[in-house]
Amino acid sequence: MREESKKKEVLELPQLKVLVHKHTNLMGFGSKDDAADAFFHRVSLPSLEELEFGPNTSDVQLIIGGEMPSQSLENLKFLRLEDCQVRWIAKADGVIILQNLQRLEAHGCDRMISLFEFEGLKVPRQSHEELAILPKLESLTLRSSGLTHIWRNFPTGVQVFRNLRNLKVWHCRLLQCLFYPPCVANMLVSLEVLVIGCCDEMHGVIGEEDEEISQEDGVGNHREIALERTNKEFVFPKLSSLSFVNLQNLGSFSGSHREDCDLKFPSLTQLEIWGCPELKKLCSGKLNAPLLKKVKVTENTYIPVDLKDRELSFFTTSEIFGFRRLVENRWKS
Repeated sequence: MREESKKKEVLELPQLKVLVHKHTNLMGFGSKDDAADAFFHRVSLPSLEELEFGPNTSDVQLIIGGEMPSQSLENLKFLRLEDCQVRWIAKADGVIILQNLQRLEAHGCDRMISLFEFEGLKVPRQSHEELAILPKLESLTLRSSGLTHIWRNFPTGVQVFRNLRNLKVWHCRLLQCLFYPPCVANMLVSLEVLVIGCCDEMHGVIGEEDEEISQEDGVGNHREIALERTNKEFVFPKLSSLSFVNLQNLGSFSGSHREDCDLKFPSLTQLEIWGCPELKKLCSGKLNAPLLKKVKVTENTYIPVDLKDRELSFFTTSEIFGFRRLVENRWKS
């Protein structure tokens, strides 16, 4: 009984508001076995508002463990990762704990392949409402060269990024697409600013054909779930500013997975394109951007065929110099 009680014990830190983990060998909160599993494991920090991971001597691979109390990070608003060894922020049900996170930044975390791993996430099957993931996140900035996905094993019955307004992705050199599965693109109903730069492998902003994924159901069984993609159009109702910088392999916004895919940008007023030699057409179907009157490019740049009816403006010498500095220096944007 004593061992069982000890095993379920939760460490309470009710007054801690800011935690910075830098230049330390601290593996986490809990026993040694717990720390090996995740930095936070059976610990409650109900007042924590800011969390930052930086260069350190410990090998923390996962931040949020699977046995965290449901309200243990209920006030966490800001999470920043920089030059650390973290591979995942959260897995499975640990993702749900970040319900009030508003700002997330990941810089130079080159061992990180994905931010979140959804395999094992228990999605209520009887509910008529989708499970909200990161519903209050407003700003997401990514600069990590090892990143290949924002998440892995995305299940049905999940809604993400409903309140995301600002998304910047720089120097994620292995990222082949940004919105995957494609249905995620239509969840971004609040997105206003999208900036993508120096992602060498990116061929489309929206991913290609969906693939079968493994998910754990409510009784612990694994099964394969095929996410059917029925989208013939993608709508970004509030997107007003879109920038593409030094995307050498970007072929289109919509990717190459569908020939009749339409894009709707009812609020888009600013589009910038610099260093995208393969961008021949913004989408494979119809482009609807009624407020977009002008496109900003460099001189002698190929203009995508579905933008040729727009007026052109050109980057100034100082702006081009600034872009070149961004290409060479991944820490500034």
